[in-house]
Amino acid sequence: MFTHRNNEQNNERGALMIEAIALLGLMTMMSPMIVRQTADRTAEMEEVAIAGQMKEIKDALSNWIEANYQEKAKGYAASNTSDASFAVSASDLAPYLPSTYLTGTGEFKGNKLVDGFNVGVRAQ
Repeated sequence: MFTHRNNEQNNERGALMIEAIALLGLMTMMSPMIVRQTADRTAEMEEVAIAGQMKEIKDALSNWIEANYQEKAKGYAASNTSDASFAVSASDLAPYLPSTYLTGTGEFKGNKLVDGFNVGVRAQ
């Protein structure tokens, strides 16, 4: 009888080894999919963050245009310019943006995907 119990215990050890090997094989097959999904989610979150930054900058530009419209319109009327474009600097938009959007030098901060933002306006 003693050998029978010992033999049964060895069979159980063998079954556990097979389960462990099967689990490792399953994990090996699943890990590339999980890593890919994690990378996709990270990229998606970064794109959403950039879209949020662009919306904030767009709103700041709209507020800047409302505040400076009369001055710019007079300047273009005096020069008889009907179609022109100009850049709006980050320092111009600073009063309308959160401080986290600007560097210490007054430029737009970049992030992982973009180095910075260039804002332009076309006046007609």
